[in-house]
Amino acid sequence: FLDMGKLQILFEHSLWKDYGNTISYEDHTIQEYLASCELLRLGWQKHLYEFVVDPLVKEIHPSWFGALGFCVDRDLNLLEPLIDFAQRSIDKVIESEEYHRFLTKVDVSRLSGEQKIRIFKKVFGQYQKERIWMEWDIARRLALFFEASLNDYLKDWINIVIKRLVRLK
Repeated sequence: FLDMGKLQILFEHSLWKDYGNTISYEDHTIQEYLASCELLRLGWQKHLYEFVVDPLVKEIHPSWFGALGFCVDRDLNLLEPLIDFAQRSIDKVIESEEYHRFLTKVDVSRLSGEQKIRIFKKVFGQYQKERIWMEWDIARRLALFFEASLNDYLKDWINIVIKRLVRLK
């Protein structure tokens, strides 16, 4: 439909890249945005498992978190099912760091106090249970989810750590 000379000009002056038989975007953000538009158009929750979840491990494939972020930006009602998704299995021990990064990138100014508390407890509690350091970018953004009502929650975790240390002595 276009001759190769005109296509070459398009590739040189746009975000598209020519890889022989395929064309892709140089910046994945555009692809993630377009994928989110398509997920929302198709009826997001109906197609969650088909597109987003790895069928072998039953986890959200890490490459989809960018698209899911755009979905949540456009429809905040999608956040609750995504928080619940990780809680579907009681025997689940470890959650994906990318999942926590996704949760803490949600626009905190659009959340209710209850949603902020829920995300804070989910992310902070998971790192406490695993007894591992939280990555700086996650910790920095997680601070934005803190509500004063979480003071007792944090004190309880401190007491748990103190009890562990006393037992070690």
